[in-house]
Parts: sequence; structure tokens; C-alpha cells
Amino acid sequence: MINPRHTFSYEFTVQDSGVPEGQWIGRGSGRAFIGSLDGLAGPKPRFELTSGWLRLLPTDGWTRSFPILAFSDQVQVGELGEKERIAALNAHGDACLEALEEARKEAAEKYSPKEQIDAYTKEENAAVARVLRQRGLTRDCVSFSVFVGNSLSSVLRSGDELKYSRDGNGDFRYSVERNAETVFSAGTVGRSDPGGLMAVWQEYDRHPNSDAQSLMEQHPTLKLAELFEVHKPYITARIQEQHFHLLDGQDARTERHYVFLARSNRHVIPLIAFEFWPRAVHSAGRLDLLSKDQIIDAAQKLADPYVELL
Repeated sequence: MINPRHTFSYEFTVQDSGVPEGQWIGRGSGRAFIGSLDGLAGPKPRFELTSGWLRLLPTDGWTRSFPILAFSDQVQVGELGEKERIAALNAHGDACLEALEEARKEAAEKYSPKEQIDAYTKEENAAVARVLRQRGLTRDCVSFSVFVGNSLSSVLRSGDELKYSRDGNGDFRYSVERNAETVFSAGTVGRSDPGGLMAVWQEYDRHPNSDAQSLMEQHPTLKLAELFEVHKPYITARIQEQHFHLLDGQDARTERHYVFLARSNRHVIPLIAFEFWPRAVHSAGRLDLLSKDQIIDAAQKLADPYVELL
């Protein structure tokens, strides 16, 4: 699971940017996908969609810091040779440890870590952030972008509602609503049918926990689930009243709607690894707004997303 502060669930009102066709902007609001924390770009971010890049811009006056090696305009550790990669990681780690030690000393000069633990912890956290910044080990996020291709810009219209999220697994999803109807969506799938003319979701089977009774007898204060859920290998798609079970690369179509599944969950190990594997990715849209190829391309872009942090 990624840091909850790096997740988001935002809703934007779409506006024409007033510049060349295919560029869109909008303001919105939201929070982290997990819990009530601020999302990655703050409580009221903006979005820009330009040349296939869906870009989040942080709330005015709001910032979030990241380690310097996380930014796309820095030398990426993964692009170095093995020796250079290890050296870069070690150097960064040593610098962070030195900064942490300095921050602890600063905090201890003001508060006792034994007798004033809450005040000391608050001061230490502030000192760590300050020292890391002073030493050039962190900087503020200016934008967070994901390459989604050209399909989204083709379907958007002023006044649409764009929902955009990144979950705890780091997977993305967006959808476009127009006149209360979802006309286009791409990315991960939910756990249930949300209604509407077209929907895609993951179904589960419930199984009894055969160890629950014996474990509860041994540990009476321990709370254990008597049932657990196992995801089915396929993804369920519904177009109006028709239901389809889709695996990787399969699709469903009616005269007006099209659904494509770039990746299913059939290769994901039940229970243990479900939250740590790349999950099912779909795309679904109206064929009077987008072509079949455009809808397929939207899913393929999010099956292996390219992310840029600046």
C-alpha cells in the first residue's frame, strides 16, 4: 500500500481552456482515497489536460514535499547501472540519516523526549522537514501528471464532471459524467454495480474461515472474520440489462456502448497479494462519442501508466 497522503479522489467541473482544441481545465475538490486526509494535490486542486497528459496542480498556497529522488527531472535511480544505483541510494540514505540526527538534537534542546513526548515529537517532525529542505533532500510538488492519451480530451465538454482517483494500490481511474450519465470511464474497477446504463465491477465469492472457531477458542479476545472474500477471476460488465464476464483482452458491445478489459484479476493471488498486484483495468464508453479504438487505447494507457512528478 502506498502512503495514504499520495492517494486522491477528486471531482472537477470541466471548462474549455480557451486555447487550442483538445486542451481542458477545471477546478474541483476532494481528499485522499483513504481516510479523511488531504489528497496528493490538496483539498481544492486544479486539473489540466494537454497533449494526453492529465495533470493535477496543487491547491493555491498548499504544498506537499517529496524526496528529491522522486521527481522526474532528477536522475532516476532505476536508470543507473547497478553500482551507480547502489551508490546513489546509499548516499541519499546517509544524508537523510544525518538530517534526522540533526533534527532530533534540535527538538531535544526544546523538549525532553522522555518527559514531553508529544511536544518533542511535534517539534522533531517540524525539524526533520526543515532540515531535509535546507539540505536539498526534499522539495515541493508543483504538478503530478499521468499520461492518459487522447481519448479523454476527445470526449470532454464544458460542464462535464470529471472524477479522478488514485487508490491505495497506486492504481488510477477516471470517469466522465454528463447529464448524470457516465459516458466514459477507464482504469480500475469497483466492488459493485454503481447503476446507470453501463457499469463494470469485480465480483467476489464468500468462503467460511475454517480456522476461525479454533482460533477464537485459543484467543477469546481476538476478533476474527468468520467469512472471507475471494475475487472471481473475471470482471463483470453490464450494458443496460445485458451482463458479460470478461477476461484479459475481451470486450462487450451493443449498438451504442463498448467495454474493453485490458487486464483482469485472474493472475492475482487471492487474499494475500490482492492489494499489492496491478489490478484489473477497463475502459467503457459510448460509441457515438468515441471509436472502439479510442476506448481500447484509454485502458491500455492505464494498464501501465507513465507518471511524472515535478
